[in-house]
Amino acid sequence: SRRRMGTREHDRRGAAVQRSGERGGVQPDRGPRGPESVDLPDPEPGEGEIRVRVAAATVNPADTFFRSGGLAAVVTGEPPYVAGLELAGTVDAAGPGARWRPGDRVAAMTRFIPEGRGAHAELVVVHGESAAAIPAGLGLIEAATVPMNGLTVRLAGPRVPPTNPVL
Repeated sequence: SRRRMGTREHDRRGAAVQRSGERGGVQPDRGPRGPESVDLPDPEPGEGEIRVRVAAATVNPADTFFRSGGLAAVVTGEPPYVAGLELAGTVDAAGPGARWRPGDRVAAMTRFIPEGRGAHAELVVVHGESAAAIPAGLGLIEAATVPMNGLTVRLAGPRVPPTNPVL
């Protein structure tokens, strides 16, 4: 089946591309005002990967930069491209070797760079190691905001003393 995915397609130079004859298509670039929707096949999880039915996805400055063509040089996947770094949802399918099972609630980060497939879609495949269980009592919308903030703290860790309340 095919799913609708928010997307902005650009050529390698970052110029917006209009694809003719494709169901859904991609409209001329509207900059950071918002993505267009296109139909794409359901992604299938591979070894160690999970497919997540997305309940919430964030919009970060990197997403608006991506949609305006600013990251075209570092995206190596095939268009159409889909923005979105972080998401929360329910595991829909698990590939061989994945520790997650259908029905698990997870928050995850995508490989938006370099693959060009991000979180602004109904179904997203991520590596199982990029996902974390959502604790009971935390909603999916709130959980979607955690991955990038958690990564920021982790990367800043060596510079932040362990007694700092942020940790």
